[in-house]
Amino acid sequence: MASNGEILSSLLSDQAMVSPAIVSLLHAWQLTGMAKHVGSLRQKYKISPPVTSGRDPAFDRGFRAQQNTLEFTPIFLILLWVAAKFLNPVLASVAGLLYIRGRWYYFDGYCAQAEKRLPGFYLAVRAIMVLFGLSVAGIIHTTLSVYFNINVIKIVGLENYIP
Repeated sequence: MASNGEILSSLLSDQAMVSPAIVSLLHAWQLTGMAKHVGSLRQKYKISPPVTSGRDPAFDRGFRAQQNTLEFTPIFLILLWVAAKFLNPVLASVAGLLYIRGRWYYFDGYCAQAEKRLPGFYLAVRAIMVLFGLSVAGIIHTTLSVYFNINVIKIVGLENYIP
């Protein structure tokens, strides 16, 4: 049976962190695609920076969708990496992929019509809530394990599923 130190060490290994790293890169690619789309809208509607609204509703929606996604990015990345490091990188990555998918739905929907943004927004927020829960569970488990020698994962019988 692996010790608590060995479990924590395996979670922090480079190999274990490949999946959240891939998800982070996918999100960076997503942000780049959104920025490119907003840039195209700027050209189409002849809206030069620093102007950010008021000339065309299609531009306003695209710009707002991009900005909202940027506003959520720090929250997403913090929760992704905390959940990955302290609980399980694969579970965190799956939730991260759901977040990215939700953000695409949100962006595409918002660009089409403001009302169509909500299904994607709700999916992304649910993924954020899952990542928050995974992060809290990981921090609690690690704190109890490292400082009090209590392995919650073992107590609840999940040691075969969560390292």
